[in-house]
Amino acid sequence: MRVKVRPLSRRRLYTTSYKDAFVSIGTCHTETINIWSHLLGAAWFSYSAARFVLTCPKYTHNTIVVFTYLGATSLCFACSAIYHICADHVHASLWLLLDHGGIICAIWASSVSFTLLSFQGRKREGQMYAALISVTAIVCIARILAIPLHDLHSRSARISTHVALGGFAALPGGRIWYLLRSGQPSPLLIHFWAMFVLNSTGGGIYATHFLDEAIEVCFGVPDASHNAMHIMAVAGAWMYTKGLSSRSDW
Repeated sequence: MRVKVRPLSRRRLYTTSYKDAFVSIGTCHTETINIWSHLLGAAWFSYSAARFVLTCPKYTHNTIVVFTYLGATSLCFACSAIYHICADHVHASLWLLLDHGGIICAIWASSVSFTLLSFQGRKREGQMYAALISVTAIVCIARILAIPLHDLHSRSARISTHVALGGFAALPGGRIWYLLRSGQPSPLLIHFWAMFVLNSTGGGIYATHFLDEAIEVCFGVPDASHNAMHIMAVAGAWMYTKGLSSRSDW
């Protein structure tokens, strides 16, 4: 019986050529979904950041916060796209560090932007949360840099680092939810938690390989859990951006 080879099941050969790695963007292989989900995400958020700057009537505290988030998110998706483009390069581990650095920047920017826009009536408390998240992000970057790239436990160590940062990043959202427990939640709070749920679900799917076997058998798409995480990360970032627009001069 002849075995049908599905395009997305094709793995690229290891290469020493960055040209070959970037040319492979136009072909179908195991990294296609990972690459294009974040390439499109980086393009959209970069466009949004540029449009925001060019059309903003005045620069205020809120607009600076929003621009920081858009810039950090576009950087995160760009770093991830570059890593997956170069995932089969012999020096891919260097780009993996860039990828994880971008993730930390995006988590930091989402939490700090939410904090600075939500604690405006409690400025000192908001500053304390922002400082806590910033220090935690710096510690996580140091932790990522210290993890051996080729160690058998490096993947779980990196995942646990992002989980820890994500937990701290959610604290301001929990505090605001508590303060508003007897009132109507703000659109920003709702969209913040929607982003958190999407990102947490995607991260859990990736960490547990929940979809890998079933999707690969049925559709011939390997590493489906990783693909799902990428798509949900872009969806979560877009969702949170909708909430930010309600609290800025956008």
